[in-house]
Amino acid sequence: MHPILVKIGSLPISSFGVMVTLGFLAGLYLARFLGRRHGVDPDLLSDLFSWILVGAVLGARLLYVVVHHEEFSNPLDIIAIWKGGLVFYGGFFGAFASGILFLRWRRPNARFFEVADVCMPAGFLGLSIGRWGCFLVGDDYGRVTDVPWAVRFPNVEGSLLPSELFGKPLHPTQIYMSINALLICLVLSWVLSRRAFNGQVLWTSLVLYSAGRFIIEFYRGDDQARGFIGPLSTSQWIGIPVFVLGILLLVRGFSRSRRSDSSRSPEISEGRA
Repeated sequence: MHPILVKIGSLPISSFGVMVTLGFLAGLYLARFLGRRHGVDPDLLSDLFSWILVGAVLGARLLYVVVHHEEFSNPLDIIAIWKGGLVFYGGFFGAFASGILFLRWRRPNARFFEVADVCMPAGFLGLSIGRWGCFLVGDDYGRVTDVPWAVRFPNVEGSLLPSELFGKPLHPTQIYMSINALLICLVLSWVLSRRAFNGQVLWTSLVLYSAGRFIIEFYRGDDQARGFIGPLSTSQWIGIPVFVLGILLLVRGFSRSRRSDSSRSPEISEGRA
């Protein structure tokens, strides 16, 4: 665990901030690469990613504040994101909204879902790298466990891990989420090269992430930070309709794609003549 990578004079450089920055840069590089391969202007994607980053951070923080409003008696604490407190689903929908606003402002003729499909693998690559920032600061930690790959966090300056968990074997849920995001990135990149309709990559990402996150949530130990309604965490409850929505939109997309292919088929056209 290294919450503070280095200090420049009295200024600490947070490992979380560094990993989020590296994730953003890696995601941007992949987005530009995929954009060139799939006919989306790389310069457009560079500008878009700045908006997406802002929307993602604001959305992720906003959802956390809504769920944990009792923690923010001091309004200034709302901006203290370096202390933890970001929710992925809020970030996802914040990025989605900011992306729509940007494209309508800068490129009203751009096909949103075509651009979104190129961005999704890149976004999950960035998330995969950023999750290592959570690991380095002790955020999003797992439950106590006896699995052979359990991790023990030391008591160091800047750690977000509760003091009673220092030295105890925990599920490395930050790494689970990093691996999950990386696998989604790889799958989405494969789907992008074979997609049947614009939006297929976006809707596939909803299905894959919500399913993986739902499972990983059972191994996390930061129950108070996540918030619970009955037996499930806030993210799990959000993930259920997101998963269903993704499935429905994929089914709809494939159905429309098949009808479109059928209408262009010479054999079918000749048979109807």
